[in-house]
Amino acid sequence: MTGIPLRRGLAWLASTALIAFGVVGLTSTPALALPAQCSGTETNGPDTIVCPFLLPGQTINSLGGNDTITILVNANGTVNSGAGNDIITAGNVDSAGNFDTGLGDDTVRILGNHAGNSISTGDGNDFVEVTGNNSGLINTAGGADRLVIHGTALADDMHLGSGADFANINILAVDGNSLHGDGGDDNLTVTTCNLSTVAGDDGGDTIDVTDANGCNVLGGAGNDNIHEGAEATGTVDGGAGTDMCTEDIPFLGTESNCEV
Repeated sequence: MTGIPLRRGLAWLASTALIAFGVVGLTSTPALALPAQCSGTETNGPDTIVCPFLLPGQTINSLGGNDTITILVNANGTVNSGAGNDIITAGNVDSAGNFDTGLGDDTVRILGNHAGNSISTGDGNDFVEVTGNNSGLINTAGGADRLVIHGTALADDMHLGSGADFANINILAVDGNSLHGDGGDDNLTVTTCNLSTVAGDDGGDTIDVTDANGCNVLGGAGNDNIHEGAEATGTVDGGAGTDMCTEDIPFLGTESNCEV
């Protein structure tokens, strides 16, 4: 019997060994893929991703890098932009929508209503803007963050995290709704507050509520400066520290822990 040529023999031995160890026939793990309706790439570098819409259960994972993600109409899925200075723009965000931008100086703009589960920007100097109404959770975490809601904050909590933060809310409505400055010297401005809570929490905070209807304004720890407009109802509590509380006349609520 003639011998097997050396090259063929080595190939045969290699194949036999791979089969024996169960390697042949295994498929490689597929890379993450964007939803079919979206264009762009998901990499650890700067990505540009555009989706006409995002359905419930669909996810964008743009990983690290300074990413730009645009969702033209409704966003019902999940956006994880990872670390980096990311820019996310979306139309209306419906009930299943989640946005997580991770570490970095991020911008999230909702050009309509945000009725999703949450917007979480992670640490960094972030900017979150909702041009319509907001009824989902917002947490901007650490950093000097800015939150602007042009419509009505209808439900759930909004937390600005540690850092010197800024918030401007047109209408804070619905019993149990709240805006929290958390740690840092925060500047919180609310045009109308109905049966809700505005809390500076820790730090020397500046709080201005123009129209307070059953609103609870809490300075928290630190030397705070609180102002409420005329005919305000509800409570003003400066909390710990040397606090200045100013209410336009007539003031129809109650005041406590205001030393100046």
